[in-house]
Amino acid sequence: MKKIFLLLIGCFPSLFAAEQLLLSIAPDEKSTLGMMRGYSRESPSQPWKESFPCTAVIYGKNGIAWGRGLHEPQTGLQKKEGDGRAPAGRFKIGFAMGYAKQLPVGNKNWPYHQVTERDAWIDNPSIPEHYNHLYTLNPNQTPPPWFESQRKRLGDFAYEWKILIEHNYQNPIPGEGSAIFFHIRRGETKPSFGCTVMEKAILEKLLCWLDPQSSSCDYVLLTETDYLRLKSDWQLP
Repeated sequence: MKKIFLLLIGCFPSLFAAEQLLLSIAPDEKSTLGMMRGYSRESPSQPWKESFPCTAVIYGKNGIAWGRGLHEPQTGLQKKEGDGRAPAGRFKIGFAMGYAKQLPVGNKNWPYHQVTERDAWIDNPSIPEHYNHLYTLNPNQTPPPWFESQRKRLGDFAYEWKILIEHNYQNPIPGEGSAIFFHIRRGETKPSFGCTVMEKAILEKLLCWLDPQSSSCDYVLLTETDYLRLKSDWQLP
């Protein structure tokens, strides 16, 4: 058993390397509401210390299902495009996007992209070469035929700030789910289409908490049952 566990570490080398961790626990896979806390440590060999306060978050309208991320594949319901479920598992936290020229005051220079009318996020599985990635038109480029249908919406208050959750992002498989972010909630209990959402003030604090100097910043979303099952193996707080 120990040999198998070490082999798994070798297959997923970044799983235990994070120095910042957002941990969100849902009561069960049908839940749309949960709680999230943030933790930090000086190195992967040090214990976790809570460094971002407990906050209420909202998941997909149909609950959660296993996603594709840093973790080994899990049995059970799997995330699919358009299923209205937030991906469960362990994921790298990616770059931020927003309408403003820069992130909120106090940020630590987290990677950021200002969204304009030249940006699209591809969620159509029939465009596999760009699926689940940002696509930005060059100034003199003629838009591809599919661009208008994939163009990012401007002026939507819920998307004023977004942070990428890297579900199905590295070597994406079309149809396995796309466009998963932290973003602003549309109501105190209104679920998302698969993202993890929160009030604006909390999201802005999160943008200032994330530290690009950390070896890795991860997001873990699990049911209470799976958290207890995986806590030790995944070295969770």
